[in-house]
Amino acid sequence: MTQDEIIEMAMQAEFVSHGKPSDEESELFVCVDKDIYKFAKLVADKEREACAKLCEEYFERVMASRIRARGQALFQ
Repeated sequence: MTQDEIIEMAMQAEFVSHGKPSDEESELFVCVDKDIYKFAKLVADKEREACAKLCEEYFERVMASRIRARGQALFQ
């Protein structure tokens, strides 16, 4: 994942950006517990989908379907 993708997921998880605290290149993000869980789900979903795509490309589609189904079962 790229830094931009991670920041985008943090915003989707409702982390609050407070801009750059100094001249450094990083931003300051603040969140609460529920935001961390949302963020973890977004990251897991993205990683799971990457694994499923590799399986489709190199192995068999049944395995990819099982990987995707596991994510649906975990976060319902």
